[in-house]
Amino acid sequence: MKAKKKVLAFAREPGGADTIAPVIGQLIAGGKVDVVVLAKEYARARFAAAGLPYEETTWGDEPELGKQVGGIIAKLRPDVLLTSASSRPQDDLTEKYFWKYGADYSIPSLAVLDQWQNYMLRFRGPNEGEKMAYMPSCVAIMDEGVREEMVAEGFPETRLYVSGHPRFEVLQKYRASVSRAQARAKVAALGIDTEALLLSFVSEPARRFFAREEGFDEAATFSALLDSCQRLQTDKRIEVVLKYHPRNIPEDFVGLQNSAVSDRVRVHHMQNEIEPCDLLLASDLVVGMISILLVDSVLLGVPTLSAQLGGFNHGRCIPEKYGAISVARKTAELDCAVGSLLMSKEFRERYLLKQAKFAVARDGITRIRDKVFALAGVS
Repeated sequence: MKAKKKVLAFAREPGGADTIAPVIGQLIAGGKVDVVVLAKEYARARFAAAGLPYEETTWGDEPELGKQVGGIIAKLRPDVLLTSASSRPQDDLTEKYFWKYGADYSIPSLAVLDQWQNYMLRFRGPNEGEKMAYMPSCVAIMDEGVREEMVAEGFPETRLYVSGHPRFEVLQKYRASVSRAQARAKVAALGIDTEALLLSFVSEPARRFFAREEGFDEAATFSALLDSCQRLQTDKRIEVVLKYHPRNIPEDFVGLQNSAVSDRVRVHHMQNEIEPCDLLLASDLVVGMISILLVDSVLLGVPTLSAQLGGFNHGRCIPEKYGAISVARKTAELDCAVGSLLMSKEFRERYLLKQAKFAVARDGITRIRDKVFALAGVS
């Protein structure tokens, strides 16, 4: 009996893991190929949440990490590599080493983008002059707009594959099986008053990683959001959930502990207590900076706002870039948007119609799966 082709899959960042997880799941379920899944740091929890088996690996530090990855490839000899394309070179080079050493062994690699930004950063080395120093055989990208932007930046068009985004299909399936009432019950079990207005802030580790580049950070943004809630003229209590990014730590929010900010505004810090989709769907309003979860919130039909107070870049939040949501860059704009979205039914309905125009390519999971098959020589 002819041996099955082997796929070696890897991710480190949470967004990258969430993006390739449904593809890995379909590859395993289809049974046409054998799949070995390796995870590092944040990806472990996301693969576990998706029900994927992964091999526990103790990863080395630089400069031994590259040798370790090369050794893994030499030992397993996969027919194709499937990875995320999420790590900044100054943070981690593991997925880049998979592309490099895969090429050394003539093993094709497919890297899947999870975001509409920082394209060049994902494929460069950690030092100056290392532009596109690490390139997989093929990059799966979300839409034609991304293709045009990447080609303009100098990426070889022959290596770009417009596939759609796998997580969108996951969201569609989730929305078809989970009601808002069920999601509200899950947050109620965590001590949140579901008779109150529920506002969720999806955080990112901006202060430690990109505040200088963008002009805003998570703690200052969240503090301003709480002030906006305090100024809101409503008799209802406002339950505010601070949803940590996997790379956030409690020290990022010193002075903003779980507390009753006032009789009307109560804060809840959450790390892994609830799946993001459940929290988003349960919310009356979702606010963030440039998180991919703002895309998820839009696609789930929840009023969504980007707060970039003091931000000096444009088009960094994807739904904003596509004209689907508003961005608050000043405190007055934040107050107005939060008040209108929470208190005005007419404004909220018009706003949701604008959000609904955010279109995404379908069949991303199947397209990427089929590309894996093609690279591996599976018919």
